[in-house]
Amino acid sequence: MIALARAALVSASVAAAGLTLPVAPAAAQTVEYMISQVQRAAPNCRRNPTYGWQGRVSGNREADSRSIPVSFVGCFPTQAECEAWRKTALPFVTGRLIYNECKPR
Repeated sequence: MIALARAALVSASVAAAGLTLPVAPAAAQTVEYMISQVQRAAPNCRRNPTYGWQGRVSGNREADSRSIPVSFVGCFPTQAECEAWRKTALPFVTGRLIYNECKPR
């Protein structure tokens, strides 16, 4: 139930940021799957050299008595789009936070 609520929250946040995630069966809505989809949905910086804002979120995800590194990066045309994306990626870092920023390129 918590995973389903988290998936709904992530989907709503991604939609608010103007990004789209591929649709997968409910059984595939694991945290790892959602992380990969948020990573894939971020606009690639090399493919978008004119986008003026770079977002970065990275750190560790604590799960099952282990620490798993997670990292998200993307480039965006506006600060608002970058901040919306950053807020979507941030909940996946549940341990040590290394980066959490949107800054001009």
